[in-house]
Amino acid sequence: MPWVVGGYHGPTMSDSLHGPGQTACWECLHDHRAEQADMRLPPETTLESLAPQLPRHPVNIISATPTGTLLTHFALATLTGAPPIEPGFRYDVNLVRLDASAPDRITSRPDCPACGSSP
Repeated sequence: MPWVVGGYHGPTMSDSLHGPGQTACWECLHDHRAEQADMRLPPETTLESLAPQLPRHPVNIISATPTGTLLTHFALATLTGAPPIEPGFRYDVNLVRLDASAPDRITSRPDCPACGSSP
């Protein structure tokens, strides 16, 4: 079953559409994002351990609306086929800088037990 995932991470909204047998699974997406974030941290440090422990999430209507709208667009396009959207890309928009960014293709890791080509 195809699936969509989205969220707001700092000033960046991120949405993607995935298809079974066509694209990376959630674990591959997570690992790809961690590898892309070259923060020059010690090897034992995880990105999750750096997240601030706030009493509330710093999201508001300005960041939640476009994130949810794009996620809904991906879901409706998958269900109806209009417009056709190729799965396997992550779209990120920095809401502070609004730099144009190209979609990021996420591929399955060969050693992934869920979707890779290894037995």
